[in-house]
Amino acid sequence: MDNVRWVTFLVMLMACISCDANSVDLSKKNITLISNALIQYDRTTLGPTLDLQDNFISNISTNDLQYLPFLTELYLTRNFINKITDSAFLDVGNLTHLELSENNLTSLGNRTFQGLGKLIYLTLSENDISSIADSSFCWMPELQELLLRINKIKMLTNLTFENLNSLQLLNLEYNEISYVPGVVFSPLKNLTKLSLSGSNRIKTIHS
Repeated sequence: MDNVRWVTFLVMLMACISCDANSVDLSKKNITLISNALIQYDRTTLGPTLDLQDNFISNISTNDLQYLPFLTELYLTRNFINKITDSAFLDVGNLTHLELSENNLTSLGNRTFQGLGKLIYLTLSENDISSIADSSFCWMPELQELLLRINKIKMLTNLTFENLNSLQLLNLEYNEISYVPGVVFSPLKNLTKLSLSGSNRIKTIHS
């Protein structure tokens, strides 16, 4: 039995080492399509990190992130992303860290983040987001940090932060928020830091 356990441990260790070794840095490669950039790789062995920062990606589709079971960190900062197809992240359910800052997103749909049940950190700072669909973030019950600073968000609703029971940090600095329902932060039972400073235009919090 001891030999069996030792062999099992070695197999698991080698798998972990293999995943680390197969992390991919594709930053600053003039990439326009994620799917084309990954053609040369065996997707099923990639992980845990995929770095696609500083490229020319404009769209994330449902086919771009398929068959990446070991992926836990995805970096897409400083691209030109203006559209994320519904359920585009459905096949990367082990993702814990997602960076989408400094892109051209203008809205978030109610299925944009479907499948990200293990996500802990999400930054969407420095986009042009003005519209967030109700329940857009509800797919991420483990989320602890959400950064939305420097956008054009004008309004929050009672369902904006639905199901974010684990959230500890929420940054909404430098937006255009003028209306805040009185119960908008009620689902955030573990929130320890909330920032609304900057150019937000909040006059009253409505009950």
